[in-house]
This record gives sequence, structure tokens and C-alpha cells, in this order.
Amino acid sequence: MRFDFSLRRLLPSRFQSSRPRVRTDRSHVTIHYPINVCTAELWEESASRHQETAELGKDRKWNELLAKLCDTPSLVNNGELPVAGGPPIPFRTPLHYMAAGGAPEEAIEKIIEMGASKCMRTEDGQTAYDLAKSAGRETKILELLRIPEEILKDEDAITKMEAGLHSVINGRVENLIKKNKQRLPQLVLLFELCKGGRFYYPVPGMYGGFHVSCVENGIRSDSWIRICGGSEQNHFIDREGKVTLLPNAYPM
Repeated sequence: MRFDFSLRRLLPSRFQSSRPRVRTDRSHVTIHYPINVCTAELWEESASRHQETAELGKDRKWNELLAKLCDTPSLVNNGELPVAGGPPIPFRTPLHYMAAGGAPEEAIEKIIEMGASKCMRTEDGQTAYDLAKSAGRETKILELLRIPEEILKDEDAITKMEAGLHSVINGRVENLIKKNKQRLPQLVLLFELCKGGRFYYPVPGMYGGFHVSCVENGIRSDSWIRICGGSEQNHFIDREGKVTLLPNAYPM
């Protein structure tokens, strides 16, 4: 089964803003995690939009890239997708391309305003700030891209909790993650963009996914398979990365 996670298919027109898919209520912010999967797992039109966005970044066509993201804001933190049978694809978001490729200050300000993450890392662990610094960008650009202090202070715990979350996901659907060539989630988005709320990480072929939320002294993962009764699992992951399977009071 193919999935199209395009914002325009998920929200009515009045909610099609210049930001990635976000839902708010009194207690939290929820985002739809920007998953990267094999092109075969998305509708052809959606996969093409991913690839076109990445090409604009690689070609340093900043105005066209921003226009593309204004039209499809759900791609602001996505990267180029791998192809079935093809080689691994380096992970770069539009902001990574801008930081390394000499995009002007106004363009970087605009994409951050759209919801681009400063904290997402490339496959070799570099942030947009790291790429800009390596490229010799000026101080004002580096200041724009600097990781928020509250994230840096909590970096060790976030790293440990992310490892725990990955073990939960692989424990349930590692076969699908490998089949989809799907990148596991970067937990830092929960603290940077969700502001301590939650994100939804879908897995094509699972008929469900993982809601990941901030709770006291850690994070919580609630996962399910819609077509399988009693499949819900709830896990608590503490700040040291220890995973605990919680009692399921409301089996699906």
C-alpha cells in the first residue's frame, strides 16, 4: 500500500499554511513526522515532489526552493528519497542545502519561519550550523542557525531517549523499516518543533504508527496496527534510555 503524506491531502484548504502539518490544543503541539521512505512507498506525485525539492536544494535555486516549500510546506524538513534497488541516499534537508550552499540570509530566515529544524542532523551527524561553519559562512548566518540553548543542555538525555525509541520501533516493525528504507525518527524534533508536545511517526505497511510524546522524566510511545485488534503497545522511555512496556488499559 502506498501513502501520500502531502499536507494538501491531509488538511482542508483553510489550514494549508506555510508551515508543516501542526495541530495544537491547550496542552501540546502535534506534528506529523517528516518521514523519509523509498519512493515506491508513496504515490508517484508525492514522491516526485520530494525529489524535485531536493534537486532545487542541490542546484542552489533558492527562490524556486522557497516557492516549492510554500506550495508544499510538509516537505520543509524532508530529504531526497531512496529508490528501490538503488544506493543509499545522503540525508539533507532544505535548510542543510541552504546552510552549506551559500543561501542568502533572507532565504534562511524565511525557511526557518516556515518551520525548518535547526537541530536535524545529516547521516554523518552534522547540523545546518555545522555545515555553515565548515563552509565558512559569516557570523550572522551562524547565529541564525545556532541550536537553541535548551536543546544543547538536554542533548545527552535526548540522545539516550532516541536510542530507546529506536529499539521500540525496531522491536515492532524492523522488517518494514528495512523494506521501506525508512529513516528512524530524530527525537530532537519533539523538543524543538513540538515544544514538548508529540509527533506521529507513520510506517507504511504497518497500517498504523507511533505517537511519541513528552511525559514526566521521559517520553512515551503509543503504537498500534489498525487492522489487528489488541495490537496497541505503550512504552515509557526514561531519560537514561531505559524502556518499560506499560500495561495496556485500553486495547484496540
